[in-house]
Amino acid sequence: MGRMLFDTRGLTLFELLIALVILVLGLLVLWNLELLRPY
Repeated sequence: MGRMLFDTRGLTLFELLIALVILVLGLLVLWNLELLRPY
């Protein structure tokens, strides 16, 4: 199982890009929730 984490061939760059997109989307959602939160 741990072998996939250290596999430097294939989809590593693609997986990094996907992780970055998910992180940015998550931050945008949290930021929007902060803006839209009623006081």
